Amino acid sequence: VAAGEQEAQMMMDALGGKGNVIILQGPLGGSGEINRGQGIDNVLAEYPDVSVLAKDTANWKRDEAVNKVSNWISAFGDDIDGVIAQNDDMGLGALQALKEAGMTDVPIVGIDGIADGLEAVKNGDFIGTSLQNGTVELSAGVAYAAAVVRGEDVKENPVYLMPAITKDNVDEAIAHVVTEREAFLENLSDMTNKNLTTGNIAFEGLTGQTE
Repeated sequence: VAAGEQEAQMMMDALGGKGNVIILQGPLGGSGEINRGQGIDNVLAEYPDVSVLAKDTANWKRDEAVNKVSNWISAFGDDIDGVIAQNDDMGLGALQALKEAGMTDVPIVGIDGIADGLEAVKNGDFIGTSLQNGTVELSAGVAYAAAVVRGEDVKENPVYLMPAITKDNVDEAIAHVVTEREAFLENLSDMTNKNLTTGNIAFEGLTGQTE
């Protein structure tokens, strides 16, 4: 839910709270679609001057998103002011469709922080994404389970809150996920143990994050 709220707020900030958006959903009825969708709806409810022109699933898939957005471009054309995609792959599909239509100035936002999504933020094709760093998630989950078994005092029911990735910290995210991954892994255990103490299990030292 928080990831959906985060990406929707990025879009509202980019549009100045006014305009028309299209929304690409994950597989309908799945927890990712439901929760991220709820977060998006939570934010949109606060912006009455933003209209949703179309909303439908592309099943997390880039190729389906290309076709879906191409159809929406045929229907709505320049009325499309922004694209909210519930994952990066669908956002990248939207990007392809928009480029093919010559609509290169429409802001796009995604979720997950996959390598291609991070590159899209870096080169300006996405206004942002939310980093779901599976390495950090796995490390935190195993460490938390071990701490519970040992009877240690840790925060109950910790929640992994995906860091917001924008042009301001995308280079750091790329380093953690792709280019300097080995160096990042060397410090992972120490970081994970510290995160269990603070309760922020998603902290990985990115600009804009607070412990």
